[in-house]
Amino acid sequence: MSCRVDRENKIQAGCRIHYFQHVSFEGLGNIQPWLEDNHCVITATHWYKNELPASPEDYDVLIVMGGPMSVYDDSIYPWLKTERHAIYTAIKMGKKVLGVCLGAQLIASVLGAQVHKNPMREIGWFPVISSLALQDEPSVAMWRHVFPVNYMPLHWHGDTFTLPIGAISIGSSEACAQQGFIYGGQVVALQYHLELTRQGVNNLCLHCVDELFIHKAGDLEGGTATRIAVNTEGISTVKSENYSTNNTGSVQTAAMMLKETDYFYESKLILHRLLQVLLMDAE
Repeated sequence: MSCRVDRENKIQAGCRIHYFQHVSFEGLGNIQPWLEDNHCVITATHWYKNELPASPEDYDVLIVMGGPMSVYDDSIYPWLKTERHAIYTAIKMGKKVLGVCLGAQLIASVLGAQVHKNPMREIGWFPVISSLALQDEPSVAMWRHVFPVNYMPLHWHGDTFTLPIGAISIGSSEACAQQGFIYGGQVVALQYHLELTRQGVNNLCLHCVDELFIHKAGDLEGGTATRIAVNTEGISTVKSENYSTNNTGSVQTAAMMLKETDYFYESKLILHRLLQVLLMDAE
């Protein structure tokens, strides 16, 4: 089976999509209705349920979703080693692969890049500037219309990666030098989230509320800091405690993230263009 595009530029029915999910609250989001509308066959490995991965022979495209863990948290999540091997095998077999946030970091790691802490956390809607390579490199010409020169996706990460050898950078933001890459025309890794619905953002705010803690300007490192937790209604609760001011950064409130209707819509349009190109002639 392979994914083909007909004369109306639609994906032909039967394209087999498999996705890796790491936690119950980070699913396909806006990817799923697009796949269903294009009559794709969707299967999944839920790693948090200790399920075994499908063989790459059983799918045409692999999508690796996000999660709050880090790439090398093997001691906490032993299945990460198995997952990295599964991703590596899929890429070596020539499968189309899309990675989102943690998924992008896992792809970067199996391609030999370094995954490490970003200088600051990046949570919220922040602009990404497309790289000059993406705009000029002939080998990625078909991706040029997918990503605008300047756009505003939603970010939720504390880790990042170096650019794998042979990959083309997608772009950067003020807080993060690598916002994604394209590798060999078959692999797309996104540090940010195009797939998140408003409910998906709300779920992240509920399940990852500790990551919304920010620090009051002027607090001393390792001293008594003002810790501000923002709930899903955008209401701040403040308490003082011993808390390091390391690894803080660009963090928006939940209310700010949830109200940006235009950004949700624009991200979905970019996502749809990306999926259209990714699934062309996948097999």
